[in-house]
Amino acid sequence: MAEMNEKPAVTAIYGFEPQREGALPTAFVLGGKYRGQTITAIEYTEHNYGDHGLGWYAIMCGDDLVAEIQARAVAEVYYTQPAAREGQGGGS
Repeated sequence: MAEMNEKPAVTAIYGFEPQREGALPTAFVLGGKYRGQTITAIEYTEHNYGDHGLGWYAIMCGDDLVAEIQARAVAEVYYTQPAAREGQGGGS
């Protein structure tokens, strides 16, 4: 089992169906392309405004921030679990 402070890595986020004929939801997939660049990271942050917080997903291509998506605009999030360390985890 992974340690409690390790977060699962985000591997993909998908936007809501736009409900327009021929329109597709926004999708960002780790390793996929965005305007000709390869997506290298999708990072979640939360901005605290005192009485409420807003979550944001940052889409990175190398060191460049290429897009930010507010968490309320995301329909699906795909994760990968951190690898279990030797001697931890299930098994028989």
